[in-house]
Amino acid sequence: MAILLGSLAGVLILIIGVGAVVLLNQEGSRSEAPPSTATQSTQPPKATPASIEAKLLFSEVAPRNLRGIDYDSVSTEGSWATATRYISGGKSGVTGYDAVTGEQKWVVPFTGGICKASEGMTGSGWVAVMSNDTWRWQSACTRLTVIDLKSGRKVWEKRISSEVAGHGLLMTVAVTDGVIAVGWEDGSMGFQTATGDRLWSKPPPGCLMEAHTSGPRLLSLSICRNGRSRVQERDLRSGKTIRTYRLPPGIHNAWIVSTDPVVLGVATKSDLLDADRLVIMADNGKVQATIDIGKRYVAGCGQNDGTCAATVVTKDTLYISTTQPDREKPSAIVAFDVKTGKRKWASKTPVSPGLGTMIPLRTEGEDGLIAYLEPMYKHPGRVVHIAADGTQKTLLMLPMTWEVHQHASGLSDAEARSLVRYEHGRLYLHDIGPFDNSHPKDELVTMAFGPP
Repeated sequence: MAILLGSLAGVLILIIGVGAVVLLNQEGSRSEAPPSTATQSTQPPKATPASIEAKLLFSEVAPRNLRGIDYDSVSTEGSWATATRYISGGKSGVTGYDAVTGEQKWVVPFTGGICKASEGMTGSGWVAVMSNDTWRWQSACTRLTVIDLKSGRKVWEKRISSEVAGHGLLMTVAVTDGVIAVGWEDGSMGFQTATGDRLWSKPPPGCLMEAHTSGPRLLSLSICRNGRSRVQERDLRSGKTIRTYRLPPGIHNAWIVSTDPVVLGVATKSDLLDADRLVIMADNGKVQATIDIGKRYVAGCGQNDGTCAATVVTKDTLYISTTQPDREKPSAIVAFDVKTGKRKWASKTPVSPGLGTMIPLRTEGEDGLIAYLEPMYKHPGRVVHIAADGTQKTLLMLPMTWEVHQHASGLSDAEARSLVRYEHGRLYLHDIGPFDNSHPKDELVTMAFGPP
């Protein structure tokens, strides 16, 4: 259900389920990108060796029995993997498991539910999590906790005043080695990663809120009055603005897809809930290229806070999945040239009926892509490596059992609301919820697969 919260100085905020979209009141016309003449790669993956047939390593049941708290549901935000640990958010806080056996190794408890967690981690393996102060109904998201995933210890914790803290709406948490940034529906704060010292305490002058995204760069999408919204690059040590990218005219909604290169997902019509165009920015702040995706591709912006989680970008190439209105036809991951916006190739699923959607996960090396093919009907899920020319190689194939198929199918989606991680040769599927007592008793929140 979509709930319109209202308007302020021409800026509207639309909440869709647990996702969020920022609506900007700008008008303009749509221009089509020139057609691509690139060829497609349609070869199916080669036969899969038996040695990469995966087994279920472990699983975790979704939170239930939520008595004693005032919340109707609990979020399980947060999913990270190291060489020895798998770490995820849960009802009690953040828990570290043995990466192979699933044995619980440590827990960092919270005094309330999880509001938002950083997607990435620092070079030292630190993550940041925003949580409620208490379990009481309408408790604000006031606690910022930094956790060392290697040791399972709480590095530091800061409390944001409940007078200015948000309630999880439009919340983003971004981490770098020098700066941790938090944004919410009407606020923005930055902290030094090492010490927790405050770097800034509110959005820029004339702006209402900020959504933060980290990577090689730290970017802040500032939603400002009078339609003067912009993307700002912040210094990775001081948090000060060092470069500004103005949004092109005719933009109603905006998301940050990538920080380096800077790629924005935008909606060119006021009634769109997801991006219909990708805009690639040059370092001089001007538009370098555009890719009109319409309803042909799944950017994964509409169901996510501040970013487009189903799109992967490198220095040279942008990867995005095609939509799949007909399950009898194969989906594909399409590669676009970042400099020109033209299509390079399309790597399709094997030409068989009933195959799931291919979801780009992350890059591998300089030219490769790791993607996840959802299980569907008689076909098991799998992890594939896609080379620079679009050819595929299967890295891991899930067991073809009813239990795996039933649960794994519900732990991934093309919009990337569920978190899919492939790290160190293991696949982790994790649902961020929310969960309540109405969910089935055997519903899983996490599944881990790896070599036998």
